[in-house]
Amino acid sequence: MTGGGTFTMKLFAVSIFGCDVGYDPSTVKVSIKPKNTKQTTATKSAKQAVTIKAKVLSATYKSGKKFSAKVVRTSNGKTVKGVPVNAIVYTGSSHKTIALKSNAKGNVVFSTAKLSVGTHKVVLKIKSNKNYAGKAKTTSIKIVKKKSSSKSSGKSSGKLHTKITINECYRTNSIAEYYFKVTLKDSKGKALANKNIQIKTLIDMFGRTMSKTDSIKTDSNGVAKGYVNAMFGGITKFDATFTFAGDKSYYSSSASKYLG
Repeated sequence: MTGGGTFTMKLFAVSIFGCDVGYDPSTVKVSIKPKNTKQTTATKSAKQAVTIKAKVLSATYKSGKKFSAKVVRTSNGKTVKGVPVNAIVYTGSSHKTIALKSNAKGNVVFSTAKLSVGTHKVVLKIKSNKNYAGKAKTTSIKIVKKKSSSKSSGKSSGKLHTKITINECYRTNSIAEYYFKVTLKDSKGKALANKNIQIKTLIDMFGRTMSKTDSIKTDSNGVAKGYVNAMFGGITKFDATFTFAGDKSYYSSSASKYLG
């Protein structure tokens, strides 16, 4: 008998070789307990082990090139769909977390369009879930400046490079206004007059990003200066970018200033 339980047993008078042993007929209950039986408990199903595969990516600034990593089963290398992954992208001492999920091909993908020039460390982690587990993967994204192109004949285009120098850029007493002064010169140090400078201001208003675009021409000394009013209340920080679009004689250039 493998299990325990309570049973009813009926006893009769017993005699051996005609001699009464002294037991009267009766009905008794007998409890039987199995010895050394182990209690069985339901076991939880183990999480599937997965591995993140990723390589270093090189991309041109603002090219919009996408970073991609692949999630596969550790046991057989097959791709896995629907695995939640957090991509932590570092820029200097700051970082941004991007929530992703592997697609039908096991890929997790995000755009590099907003990353600045330089090398950005990327840490990919399996987000806590009930189905999958795996080790973090560290890689990097290298963003480089776009190279200036020359004519297909291989001859120099004759255009000169330019540089915008931010001389001054600071908040005024108004929370939504800042003052700027920039200078535009070519690669020979010549001040470029009557050139249009575009000013794009990214505004962080309590976590919501907004933008505003203005323009101004340089004076005879290659200087453009003035005030920008963002026209939004409750602003916490500015990110101002000054851009010369270039023309038939000069290449484009830009410079940025962060006003926290």
